[in-house]
Amino acid sequence: PSANWCRRSVPSRPPMLLLAAEIGVFVLLLFFTSTFTQEIRLKIASRRWPHAPAQIEVYLGEADAQADVLLHYSFELDGQRFDGRQLVFDGRGADAKTQAQDIAAYYSQGQLMAAYYDPSQPDRSILINELTLEESIRLGISLFLLSSGLIAIGTQVAFLLSGR
Repeated sequence: PSANWCRRSVPSRPPMLLLAAEIGVFVLLLFFTSTFTQEIRLKIASRRWPHAPAQIEVYLGEADAQADVLLHYSFELDGQRFDGRQLVFDGRGADAKTQAQDIAAYYSQGQLMAAYYDPSQPDRSILINELTLEESIRLGISLFLLSSGLIAIGTQVAFLLSGR
């Protein structure tokens, strides 16, 4: 009986290595998710911010099989000018250039749009604060992966503590 007690109290290496691997993967997921969802978090936070009229300039970038549309904008608050930029489209594939041209045509140079700015830090701003379908899907996948990682780590810790 005493030998069984010793065996149960000292976890074997494979479960400990598995736990270490799970924690490592979770930390990587956390890192990539946090950088991946930075603009999404900004869009959500900006829904509570005030806005100011901003004048935009449209930049269309095209290379081989990718294209992007970048909006540069400026707005004034109490006589001080603030500048910002927002990537509106970052496409890859056969039809990326066509999509980028269509999106760029939607905006016009000098067009006025609302720039949502952080009242405590006005140089932090955004033009379009609605989540796209792609961003919503990325956010859902990120949350699923993080919660799955936490469940896996919790299950492994419970298994190790149970002494099995």
